Amino acid sequence: GGDGGVTATDERSSTGVADDDLEAVGDAGDSIGDADTGDPATDRRDDGGGTTSIRPAGPALPGLLDLSDEPIPNDDTVRTGELSNGLRYYVRRNDNPGGKADLRLAVRAGSVDEFGPSTGTAHFVEHMLFNGTERFPENELIDVLRSFGASFGPDINAYTSFDETVYSLVVPNDDPTVELGLDVLAEWLSAATFDPAQVVAERGVVLDEWRVRTQTTTGRLFQIAGEMYLGGSPYEGRLPIGTDDSITTMEDAELRAYYDAWYRPDNVALIVVGDIDVTATEADIERLFGDEPTPDEALRPRPDTRFDLPVAPDFRLHRDPDQQTVDVEVTLPLPAFTSDGLAAQRAELLDVVVFDILVQRLQRDLAEGVAPFDDVTQGSNSFVSGLDAPALYAFTDADRVRDTLVALLDEYQRAFVHGFTPAEVEISAAKVRALFETRFEGRTSTQDRVYGDALVEH
Repeated sequence: GGDGGVTATDERSSTGVADDDLEAVGDAGDSIGDADTGDPATDRRDDGGGTTSIRPAGPALPGLLDLSDEPIPNDDTVRTGELSNGLRYYVRRNDNPGGKADLRLAVRAGSVDEFGPSTGTAHFVEHMLFNGTERFPENELIDVLRSFGASFGPDINAYTSFDETVYSLVVPNDDPTVELGLDVLAEWLSAATFDPAQVVAERGVVLDEWRVRTQTTTGRLFQIAGEMYLGGSPYEGRLPIGTDDSITTMEDAELRAYYDAWYRPDNVALIVVGDIDVTATEADIERLFGDEPTPDEALRPRPDTRFDLPVAPDFRLHRDPDQQTVDVEVTLPLPAFTSDGLAAQRAELLDVVVFDILVQRLQRDLAEGVAPFDDVTQGSNSFVSGLDAPALYAFTDADRVRDTLVALLDEYQRAFVHGFTPAEVEISAAKVRALFETRFEGRTSTQDRVYGDALVEH
């Protein structure tokens, strides 16, 4: 904070991490992990020999009484398939808002999958794909994208996280335009050019983004969090934005090597949601992507990104000249469940209920005037696959930092020793039930983007 801040971890066990909607039940705040790092958990790894092994479902957590992991049935309104080259696709008709189609190309590779000397390579590759492809050179690609009547940001976007890179286009739903949008995604998958002169020119653009993302209070806190939670893991030193030194010396050869390693049909998923003809779209996917060959060499082995249980508490203090308040955060970092089954969902729901109760207790202290902080909320530092790091996040001032830290630790300890009352659990669980009931009642008005995000996560 302005005069001092604390970020701490506690070694006691908690359960899984909530998604954005579920965090809202617990009045989740913006923790330093809430960056643009969307991250689907994966339960499969290629061993480098072309075979796939299944990861353990997750840790056996105290208090998670039912560890059964029955699969959650797939949505039968989603047309799924796999081409002979390994590309998987998910197509869903949705007429809300209608007249549009949401296209995604999800690449299962992010900054943790970089293998060259530079950092930020995955993100730089993402930038370069907007600089043109073999069929659509730079200016032609921009013209094609703008011909959709779309604008960069709302309709044309991409992001790179630690674990994935995702491209999205929102286009009119007429067949020729959807086909053209799919053609652009096909070019991004297999026909990037990486012109050396354009790579040099793009360094300045990426460096400007690096300044915006890192040279701020939030950016500095995120780097500290990365050092704290990711040290000793394959993620260490692999922040998606990279470093200024790597950005200013990035070369086309390293970008090409990363692209060739990960941008291949058997490492991507294609998602189409919108007011479309599902059968016609499936035929377009087969025609535009089916002839792309799978490379002869086996997919490069991904790093083992599983997390171990922490064995000791840890903490960081950070004084930042641009922050006026003092934030005190206590996180419970754990390995996350990485399956798609009920155990992961159960852990997620338990996490929401547990932290909602903790926040409600602390807010009662605040209402009674006995709390040493001005506000408290639920946070999260679960910003990479495999890390489950829910948190309590309090706002105070420099004179009350110690008392605030003690108050958060005391509340964890009280729950650890005494648990929760049936009334507390029922009140919090009722909020979760209400959320799902509202979602179910509004299921006919679910936006394309929501379905697209869920399928990317899957």
